[in-house]
Amino acid sequence: MFLILLLSACYFIHFTNDMYAKQIKKVVLIAGGQGSTTSRTIGDYYESGLTLAFCNALSEAIKEKNNTIIVTIVKAATFNKSRAFCLAEDINKKNPHLAIHVGLYAQPEEVPCIHFFYYGHGYDPVIKNNTTTLPKFISLREAHIINSKKTYAAVTHAAKAIEPYVREGLYMMLPPKKVPFFPLKGILPSSFACEIGIEKPNDWKKLVHDIADTFIAACMDV
Repeated sequence: MFLILLLSACYFIHFTNDMYAKQIKKVVLIAGGQGSTTSRTIGDYYESGLTLAFCNALSEAIKEKNNTIIVTIVKAATFNKSRAFCLAEDINKKNPHLAIHVGLYAQPEEVPCIHFFYYGHGYDPVIKNNTTTLPKFISLREAHIINSKKTYAAVTHAAKAIEPYVREGLYMMLPPKKVPFFPLKGILPSSFACEIGIEKPNDWKKLVHDIADTFIAACMDV
């Protein structure tokens, strides 16, 4: 009887540790790629349509590569401030670990160029401890400070994941920048933007697996 109880306890501990190691991460991909107008194109295709197709392919690739990450896709409307806040509130209700705003845009260069942005101003308050020093009330204007450390970790992991491909000349990449990128305003979980310049409409298909690996890496510490 004692042996059975001991084996059961060992199995429970192993099962619990395994579940902890494989903790589910929820990620929202925000399909943007249209700015303040729906008329922006890459070749004969709308940026927004290509970006949505890209996000759908990314979702499938992430699912195949890592079954502990659940991806939800939301479509960003043409940009204005009120819609941005409505989208932020919708994302916050989903309570994800990470939100990534994805956008494709047209560029003349053949080599894709990747830009990472995360929301902030130069005068943002520094939050030294995200769990004990936050004020009781945070407005949507300051929501990004709640998970500022995790956001910085996420975008840094993403940039490092793509660096080997940059060194091979497969991509161009600018270092992650902290800017007042309004589509990220009001989002409570860690969030950043990934904007990618491509030359031809179908070029996004070549990027799917590399960017999927990049976004998986971004989930490491969120």
